[in-house]
Amino acid sequence: MDVATGPKTGFFLDQRRNRGIVRDLGKGKAVLDGFCAAGGFGLYALAGGAKSVLAIDSSRSAVESARANAALNGVSARVGGGGGGISSRRFGT
Repeated sequence: MDVATGPKTGFFLDQRRNRGIVRDLGKGKAVLDGFCAAGGFGLYALAGGAKSVLAIDSSRSAVESARANAALNGVSARVGGGGGGISSRRFGT
């Protein structure tokens, strides 16, 4: 986490329980990690057996951080995404 150059760290310690819930719910699913920050929710989903994660954030540096964290955890092949924010995307049903 680069606390010197960003307005926030991107990893929120108070969300640990919620990330655990996502880990449990994501098994076998394609997961959208909107407002991904450092990618914590997506990484937990992958750890719980999610097929893939689409990580999106309005900050390109946040998406780069999420991708770097995915690489550190050996799951980068299962993470896609980009900057531009969630409101600029169209999702199929």
